[in-house]
Amino acid sequence: PGCVYKEVPRCTISSMSGLFTVAAKAKHTATVIFLHGLGDTGYGWSLALERIQSPHIKYVCPTAKVLPVSLNAGVTMPAWYDVYGLADESLEFLEDESGIKKAAAFGDWSWLHTYTLTDSDASVQCME
Repeated sequence: PGCVYKEVPRCTISSMSGLFTVAAKAKHTATVIFLHGLGDTGYGWSLALERIQSPHIKYVCPTAKVLPVSLNAGVTMPAWYDVYGLADESLEFLEDESGIKKAAAFGDWSWLHTYTLTDSDASVQCME
């Protein structure tokens, strides 16, 4: 997929293909890339971050793909990787090692690497 850069007006939340951006309210000097938790979305966090943001910070909140989650009986929800279960008494549990590695490498979110290198007041839209 290729990335298209679009200008985002200040003080707004912009949605582009599951990527939500809260523009800086003042001179943009920093960017926070916020990855949500299991079952959540970038949209929900973008609304919360807009209310507490520092004026010079732009917040980028992607949404994970919808996957079946083993812990929740295979119910589909936004998740960066599958969660097989919770830790038992010995604090040992199975992990989705390949899914975690894919998430750590940003898998389909490779735009994050480009975004941090080319960040400006523009937002990034990754086209499928």
